Amino acid sequence: MHDPRPRARCFFRSRPESDSGAAAFERELDRKPPGRFAAIITDVRANGVFVELLESLTYGFIATAALGDDFYALDETGAALVGRKRRRRFAVNDRLDVVVAKVDRYKRLIDFAPA
Repeated sequence: MHDPRPRARCFFRSRPESDSGAAAFERELDRKPPGRFAAIITDVRANGVFVELLESLTYGFIATAALGDDFYALDETGAALVGRKRRRRFAVNDRLDVVVAKVDRYKRLIDFAPA
């Protein structure tokens, strides 16, 4: 049987892009030349580390190729990348300074490199 009452339409809108942290960070990069940012390592993978900037809470990735001229591998616990030659460690909760290496606005990804 047909319901004679009009149906209410409900539209869900996502947050505007201007509200997201990544979009604000991209606008900040457009205004001033990229510099050094304080970051903390939040996750370690075999191919790199994920970092979060302390001042803007923006997330990004540092590939092992950007870490330097050493070959990095996961340690026994899987919580740190350790260089074979120089034994430099990048572990979860380590702080480091980073610079922006690449911004992909379409995919909304930011790649960093150590400063």
